[in-house]
Amino acid sequence: MCISWVVLLYLVLFLTPSCPALVTALPAPSYLTPNASTSWTNSLSAPDSVKFDDGSFARIILVSGSSDEVYGACGCGFYCNQTSCNTQLFAIFSLSYRSGKISESDSPKVLWSANPSINATTLQLTSKKGLVLKDGNGTAVWSTNIGSKSVAGLNLTDMCNLQLLDDKSATIWQSYDHPVNTLFVGQKLVAGQQLTSLGGLFSLHVTRQGFFAYINSIPPQRYYTLAANNIRYVQFLKDRLYIFSDSLWQLWYL
Repeated sequence: MCISWVVLLYLVLFLTPSCPALVTALPAPSYLTPNASTSWTNSLSAPDSVKFDDGSFARIILVSGSSDEVYGACGCGFYCNQTSCNTQLFAIFSLSYRSGKISESDSPKVLWSANPSINATTLQLTSKKGLVLKDGNGTAVWSTNIGSKSVAGLNLTDMCNLQLLDDKSATIWQSYDHPVNTLFVGQKLVAGQQLTSLGGLFSLHVTRQGFFAYINSIPPQRYYTLAANNIRYVQFLKDRLYIFSDSLWQLWYL
């Protein structure tokens, strides 16, 4: 299985593609430092871009892990699922490697995105604002909220967590705090947060009163309920989803 080192919780199904031999070489770092000109534009002609066999396209900015063996990795960058790129995402996505090269036959699976419904073409990394995403007109459509803190580095961990770090390597901002459609091993979903599948058909909600799953029709249809009091968060650990109360005692696991 391509992603053998991390178990990902998907909302609809588990995707376990095989690793074919069609590959393309692509060196990429897992850590970057900001400067005045650190920016990326979504372009198929960029040297760090890959076009996959299904027509999807990615410009890869960061890659986690080592590419020495057959394995699955996390990439971070621009992604679109059609050649025309009608919707361009800044995203974290799965990548399949073989012998140090990215497989073009295994299209990426989007695991997190900053702009699921807004088109974007340029990403900037600055010490004062962190990450800033802009559309084709140069208008900022998304940014990290770092207040007055200063960014010293951008890091993508082996567990697919995108982090902004200060000069002491402390985390200023991380994608784990802003879940979208996937919950990673060790990641928490706190009361008030939710996961929504790509396309928006299914969602999981955590509230103080319980854990709920919906089909997002009109009106929404609840198809799973786990009622409880004073839920603080749920956390994905190993192969189970654990639910914790205010006292941090485990209530249930799924």
